[in-house]
Amino acid sequence: MRKYRLVAKKGEGTFSEVIKAQNIKSGTFHAIKCMKSTYTSADQLHRFLPLSTCRMHQVNSLREIQAIKRLSPHPNIITLEEVLFDPPSGRLALVFELLEGNLYELMKDRRQHFDESTVKSFMRQICTALNHMHAKGIFHRDIKPENILVDKRGKHLKLADFGSVRGINSKPPFTEYISTRWYRPPECLLTCGMYGKEMDIWGAGCIMFELSALYPLFPGSDEADQIYRIHSVLGTPNANIVSKLRKHAPPQASFTFPHQEGISLSKLIPSASETYLDLLTRSIAYDAPERITAEEALKHPYFVGGDTFPSATVKSNTDATKAISHRAKITSFVPNPTKISELKKAPETVVQEAKAESQMTKPRSMVSILLARVRSISCTSFAYINTFLLHTDFSSIPILSLLTAT
Repeated sequence: MRKYRLVAKKGEGTFSEVIKAQNIKSGTFHAIKCMKSTYTSADQLHRFLPLSTCRMHQVNSLREIQAIKRLSPHPNIITLEEVLFDPPSGRLALVFELLEGNLYELMKDRRQHFDESTVKSFMRQICTALNHMHAKGIFHRDIKPENILVDKRGKHLKLADFGSVRGINSKPPFTEYISTRWYRPPECLLTCGMYGKEMDIWGAGCIMFELSALYPLFPGSDEADQIYRIHSVLGTPNANIVSKLRKHAPPQASFTFPHQEGISLSKLIPSASETYLDLLTRSIAYDAPERITAEEALKHPYFVGGDTFPSATVKSNTDATKAISHRAKITSFVPNPTKISELKKAPETVVQEAKAESQMTKPRSMVSILLARVRSISCTSFAYINTFLLHTDFSSIPILSLLTAT
């Protein structure tokens, strides 16, 4: 690490932290992933080789390093530039090319939706990365916006964080609690680790929706809520699908689900084209074998055809509305009379409810919670809430995290 000057901490996970660093000699910037674990226990090789050599063998055998070596070079896969290992201490750091942001950061504070060409470009790049990875016999297991890095121009994507990868030909069961909950498919939630590469496609489908709507499709607060939200959109699975899942479920698992018809995705994204909705529907098919593959997705009419996904620009007439974050990071609401009646409550009641919800979750602000509800209601209710937002003194409410209008 002596050849690098540490600039800033970019993020931290369970097993590592990422630091922005500058190469002292060349002046170039890099992202260094510092592992929290130390590699000090040698394997059977220590009987024949020096301890430092054994530790280096252990490091080179790490799944993440092996995966990136197999996948590189590729324009949509993060580049591993150097492995820094200190044998005496067992400390390990991976030096990657630096991309300043990720899809989550790109979406979270947007004030208007991405246009059709941007959504299509992003999804093509994601599918290209997944197709390359699956063709190499690897699946990622943690596809989410935070693991898709973006360059400074906000155009070029690269898949990152291969710490959870597994081989496609590996024999399940795998780890049950893998992937981030909001992007976890039913087979991960309902079985004892009986899943495969199809889970990556599910995650990509969730991202596809999020890029268009700017809020997550299935933002469950726990695993039971996650299943409920999936069923509220896709409907309760039929008996054949339930039977297949039950075979690999723990004995205590209950498959008695309340019946839900589900809602058409076209109602959640009214401006979407038929090819967009078809690709999304096939990406988040409840039954894993029915999901489209990454290779098939790249040949889908959505990418090769000419129809469009009309962009829905957020219109605002005042500086107050421009200051509101338009990423609804907690819940996707299905339009129904109950929601409309909720929003017709007295303004102070709406504020108190949103305040309570914002205190239980992060990183949502109270205004973004209110705004999320606006997206799925009638024009009358929209006008009501819009008037409320514009005539409320938010500066008197300390829990708000309003963006500063520029």
